[in-house]
Amino acid sequence: MDVSAALQVLAERAAATREDRCVFCAQAQTADVECEPDTSQLEVPPVQAAPSSMALVQRVIHEQERRVLEYRRFEEGFARFLQVAEAEGYISLVTDSTAAFAAISKRINAAAQELSDWALEQAKEPEAAVCKVVVSLIRRLQVHEREKLTVTAQLQIVRHGIAVDELQLEHTAAFSNGMDDAGSVDGHGTRRATAMERTMAFRREEAEDLRVKLGLLSEQISEVIDEMRCELAELLEHCET
Repeated sequence: MDVSAALQVLAERAAATREDRCVFCAQAQTADVECEPDTSQLEVPPVQAAPSSMALVQRVIHEQERRVLEYRRFEEGFARFLQVAEAEGYISLVTDSTAAFAAISKRINAAAQELSDWALEQAKEPEAAVCKVVVSLIRRLQVHEREKLTVTAQLQIVRHGIAVDELQLEHTAAFSNGMDDAGSVDGHGTRRATAMERTMAFRREEAEDLRVKLGLLSEQISEVIDEMRCELAELLEHCET
């Protein structure tokens, strides 16, 4: 069974058995641990007055921090999924995480647009130039994050394929051992196991390449955020003078 077929089977099982409930609550109950509240759908309280340029930059940094937490939650949910034979909760996990990432991205884009508009309206103000730099940084951030989400999804597919291969290889080895005990030689099973081992080696290499790419993207994102914090400090200096 290839990866796409395995995922299809898991998706069908999940769709057939999943009730409309929070995946994290269900998993927490079975693991006897406390479930963290889902904050992915929480909206930032509306600002009553036009926010300052500094407040808009702070909002972007805050949303980026939420994005980091969402990635952590997504990875923890996927790790739990790999530990079980069923796909219970995985479809819900993907749906919830996708919605959370989209909401965060939307709020960051909205803040970038407000900053851009503010810089145009206050073009003569000294911080207008800083705002333009921040808008450029936000655009870079969003490009990196889109690529990061794509690579993360690719890595999860590969990791799931490795898990399926390991399970099939284990079953093949058990079957071959049973044939040996019965005094038969299972050449077909041996060849199949060898082919699966080659496939697993290829997938592990692919997974490592994707992890390296994720590491580089994370570094680029951190650099952008550091630059943004520097621009925020400069905005603070303008406000104090």
